[in-house]
Amino acid sequence: MSEFKQGIYPDVPEPDYHGGVFGPAGSLSSTEAKRILEAPAVLKWYRDNPQPPKAAYDFGHIVHGLVLGTGLETVEIPEDLLSDNGAASTKSAKEFIAGVRADGGIPMKAKDLEVPRAVAQAVLDDPVAGPLFKRGKPELSIYAQDEQTGVWMRGRLDWVTELDGATCLVDLKTTAGDASAAEFTREAAKLEYAVQREFYRQIWQTVTGEIDPRFIHVVVSKKQPYLVNVLEFDFEYELIGQAKVRRALDTYKACMDSGMWPGYPAEITTIGPPS
Repeated sequence: MSEFKQGIYPDVPEPDYHGGVFGPAGSLSSTEAKRILEAPAVLKWYRDNPQPPKAAYDFGHIVHGLVLGTGLETVEIPEDLLSDNGAASTKSAKEFIAGVRADGGIPMKAKDLEVPRAVAQAVLDDPVAGPLFKRGKPELSIYAQDEQTGVWMRGRLDWVTELDGATCLVDLKTTAGDASAAEFTREAAKLEYAVQREFYRQIWQTVTGEIDPRFIHVVVSKKQPYLVNVLEFDFEYELIGQAKVRRALDTYKACMDSGMWPGYPAEITTIGPPS
């Protein structure tokens, strides 16, 4: 796609975005940036071994679809295909599930849809989070070239709206734990959410020319009473994210140029306790 241009692209099918079908070949996503930060060999392995959809992600996809009004289609498994104990273990149920997966949908028993529906409603009813989703655009795919390396970057924003007269990028996350600030701080550090944040912000700034767009995390717990928290990283987290994004892009460029995708250092490394 030599004529592909930097920009904001709505309505890109989710499988096309994640599968790299849409956009320039070899573009780097924030998830891939996090993998190359672990070790270039990790990113290389995942690219060589595409992973099938995981049922563990179905819950989050369903909540996203209900809150954002778009996303993968959820298809109820007909009750007459289930076994006597309600399990989707019959041959007919398995064939139905396989067909829905092949079409890019999410197969789900009606009973199992009750909780994600309640979680999504909790987000929409929240006095802080709810208004964010009253006006805006869902699932925008964004693409830009890094000025220093020429690497194509891609991102898929959950929601883009305005907050206090400025652009606000919104990321919706479900969590199996609680949605408290303390718990999310630990989870964000472990899962490198600062990298995702700055990766998306850099693309957005490059494409639009807008300086320092806000980035809000809407976090909702999957356990009752489905509490919601709206959180924003501080300046220190921002600097950490920017430094890691730069390292990921530089490392990716070096690996692409050399064709070498190393793992961990081939030496004994001295370590200390985490900060």
